[in-house]
Amino acid sequence: MKGREAVSRKGKLFPLGRRGKILAALVLCWMAVIFGFSAKPADESSRMSLSVGAFLGAVCCTGIR
Repeated sequence: MKGREAVSRKGKLFPLGRRGKILAALVLCWMAVIFGFSAKPADESSRMSLSVGAFLGAVCCTGIR
């Protein structure tokens, strides 16, 4: 019964703490971004993807332009 207790805590099938909820929200946002890119024509999607990548690189890593 250890496995069942580990999966079902407080009557919930997949209990998420604060960190789990934040990670789940980030995953859903990333899925929405991917869906948004795939809904565009190839050229437009490529330009958007490169601009978002450049922005994230500039924010996360210093010295990247």
